[in-house]
Amino acid sequence: TLILTNNSIHELADLEPLTTVKNLRMLCLIYNPVTTKKNYREYVIHKFPNLKVLDFKKIKPAERQKAKKEFETVLGKTQLMDIKAKAKTFTPGAPLPEATNKKTNSSGLTPEQVKNIKAAIAKASSLEEIERLNQMLRTGQIPGGADVPQEEGEEMDES
Repeated sequence: TLILTNNSIHELADLEPLTTVKNLRMLCLIYNPVTTKKNYREYVIHKFPNLKVLDFKKIKPAERQKAKKEFETVLGKTQLMDIKAKAKTFTPGAPLPEATNKKTNSSGLTPEQVKNIKAAIAKASSLEEIERLNQMLRTGQIPGGADVPQEEGEEMDES
């Protein structure tokens, strides 16, 4: 049994390393983005032949047969190749993918902006100053720097 609920698993290829667990009988991936992928259930059933329960639902023989047929076709084999191509693998010593070489962090801030924010927090001497910084950040303003660029269609939070 393996329960990976709410683990931000996005791609079917991310499940590939688990296929080495030959005696896996029950797998739960609910609340992961991967569960919304086309042919998710069929793919998992196909890749884990000994699986009995997926996402707390028993795998029926008809489902297993459907999954087998699905991935034996030319289209199914093409899908398997496409899924495998999306696997997050790397070659040791090779340059990192473009996504990890970006000049901003996950919130879209540059290292300089992060440094300014940390400095402003360190200089704050009262709860009111901290609250003012909090409000600035919520409205996209960076202490000691430019505003945070917003994506198209994104509105500022006026709370």
